[in-house]
Amino acid sequence: MSHLKATSPPSLCLLLSSLSIGCSVNHSTTFTHDGLDRHFQLHTPNNLAPQAPLVVVMHGYGGSSEDMKRSYGWVELADEQGFVVCFPDGTIDEKNNQFWNVGYAMHSESSVDDTGFIVGLTKHLQKQYDLDPHRTFATGLSNGGDMSFLLASHAPEHFAAIGPVVGTMMETLYSECDPAFPCPVIAFNGTDDRITKYAGDMANEDGWGPYQSTPRVIALWARLNKTTETTTTQLPDADTTDGSTVELERHWSHEHNREVHFYRVVGGGHDWPGAYGNRDIEATPTIWAFFEAVSTSTKESP
Repeated sequence: MSHLKATSPPSLCLLLSSLSIGCSVNHSTTFTHDGLDRHFQLHTPNNLAPQAPLVVVMHGYGGSSEDMKRSYGWVELADEQGFVVCFPDGTIDEKNNQFWNVGYAMHSESSVDDTGFIVGLTKHLQKQYDLDPHRTFATGLSNGGDMSFLLASHAPEHFAAIGPVVGTMMETLYSECDPAFPCPVIAFNGTDDRITKYAGDMANEDGWGPYQSTPRVIALWARLNKTTETTTTQLPDADTTDGSTVELERHWSHEHNREVHFYRVVGGGHDWPGAYGNRDIEATPTIWAFFEAVSTSTKESP
């Protein structure tokens, strides 16, 4: 597990032309943090309103910002709903794969501070594009989902909510997690996932390092958010050919607005619902609807 470092404010090196307000723009650029030039892509929609939201979408292990930009509908949804979406890239490990440093056993020697990178990047984008710091969100696939949990654990004051897809928490993070400002969470996991195992892997059979079961991770965030009520709803089996069904487990309270929504994909694998695998639900617009419903008051009363 990497530790946050005290660093000076990161500098930005933009390799692009100036923003055109009249049309949506895709940026491909670098952000310098801890002496590393970190690549990211940014999509800004038409006629962006002041204080618009920002969504950070993070790739899986061995993936890329281009994968996330191209495959999951975030660009189209940003244009429709009027928010900025950022697709950052991790760094390269010894196997030549891009990764987020969330505490995997094979990255035990890595000192890359991905939390500092994402926080520094979002703060810059908020200032550069007049974005609302109270409506900054993080989501991601697999390793990017793990990174979402890491951000919510180590930098919760910077994110209004997170939306991990087939993500989990390594045991080290789980055991120490006690954020002062717990984030609302929307999460998706498949019960038949062979990579992020639903039952966890505390014995480290797969070599990633010990990590907790999905039910325990969800229960942790339900407790951290001080939810007192739980309801479970079976969603319609809209596609009977996809081999899976979806249950929504909603954790909530009468006392505040912070909620935890867990979409259990029964029979589902290591998939982004709606893009591939399960077709009963579309994860991308579902995540955005959850994010959009999160108000500033959600973060004011931990």
